[in-house]
Amino acid sequence: MFKPVLVILLLAITNFAWSEELEENDPFEGVNRVFYELNFNVLDPLIIKPIAIIYDEVTPKPVRSGFRNFFSNLDEIPSLVNNVLQGKFAQAGNNGGRFLMNSTVGLGGFFDIAKQAGLQPGEDEDFGQTLAVWGVPDGPYLMLPFFGPSTLRDAPSNFVDSLLDPFSYNNSLPVRVAIKGVDLVALRADLLGIDDVNGVDNSAPGFSTDYSLDLNGSNQLANFGNLAGTDVINIDIECGIGVDLLYSNSFEALPDTNNP
Repeated sequence: MFKPVLVILLLAITNFAWSEELEENDPFEGVNRVFYELNFNVLDPLIIKPIAIIYDEVTPKPVRSGFRNFFSNLDEIPSLVNNVLQGKFAQAGNNGGRFLMNSTVGLGGFFDIAKQAGLQPGEDEDFGQTLAVWGVPDGPYLMLPFFGPSTLRDAPSNFVDSLLDPFSYNNSLPVRVAIKGVDLVALRADLLGIDDVNGVDNSAPGFSTDYSLDLNGSNQLANFGNLAGTDVINIDIECGIGVDLLYSNSFEALPDTNNP
């Protein structure tokens, strides 16, 4: 109910300063548009979204919720490290406590026992946000093939954060690919409802929307993370959607409205 309203408001606010920001922050516009077309007109509509729809329709809701919890639990590790690097030690302690409790009592993270025990989920942190806190400028806007929107500062953070993923050290390539694939499909399935709000026309206005959302979101995540009662859903890099949603802790993160 609240998700469409938040997305519409975010679209309206961030597109206001589109024209000026494009000249200053998008010197690679030509290449970015090519990769935008690849991501949003080929990979997502022809491959990722259809698989996500099938996953959403055939997978029982408790299983989908378990996968969501499992991957969220893995995200506690990079969030913990980056919170330490940013000097947010209380939040780092919360990340550590949640990870330990959910990894053990929560059966590997499939159940969010920590939340029931009072350890509420915090905002995700990545190395790009850490660099922002350290004062590193975002640099030019980049549209990465498959990974989606980023900036010159944030793009390398994917590699740094991947070093904190336990499955990246698995010797089996098929296992690593399968884990990442399930993560991507599960996340994309959670975002199916956003399609109706964000639109399916990926023409130039869609590119500008994506651009503005990503730059505004990337520059503000470090500040929003300090707001009481607010979480950040950081979905721009992992899924190529290009939206940073803010939502109150009083709401469920990405409510599952697609399939009961």
